[in-house]
Amino acid sequence: MKYKVADKEKAVNAMCERFKKSNAVYLINALGLTVEESTELRRRLREADVYMKVQKNTLLSRAFANAGITGLDDYLVGPTAVVVAGADEVAPARIITEFAKKQVKKLPAFKSAVVEGKVISESQIVVLSTLPNKKQLLGMLASALNQPTTKLAAVMQALTTQIAYAVQAVKEHKEKQE
Repeated sequence: MKYKVADKEKAVNAMCERFKKSNAVYLINALGLTVEESTELRRRLREADVYMKVQKNTLLSRAFANAGITGLDDYLVGPTAVVVAGADEVAPARIITEFAKKQVKKLPAFKSAVVEGKVISESQIVVLSTLPNKKQLLGMLASALNQPTTKLAAVMQALTTQIAYAVQAVKEHKEKQE
């Protein structure tokens, strides 16, 4: 498909805006996926507020440059799909990894990514995909922070219970003496 110059500029500007709004951009090779598989992958990504588009490498390179993203030009070889994360930076890695595991061809394959401004490799993306999402991490943190206060409350309750039993025993002992 031939682009006109104005169309190219529009596409670059649109991608640039998406890149600036996101903390994570993944490059994948989706060559070899059937139309049904590609549609299913896009549906799953869309449900997680993730954007995916197959785009010309030259346009991606310009959009990365305009957005201030460096280090991905070496990975812009062959057919490339760009995946832009929404609120959860790890969601694309998790969804694509799970999807690829179920495929016979193990596609799509990661090329590279930029997460929080740092270029990461395919192996680092796979490790990233095993991490819990932000909600789970915040829940784990809240639980860890809440644990000492819960234990303190339990100890304090046990102390007050023991004091109450001691007072009761003293009372009963004095009543027997009378």
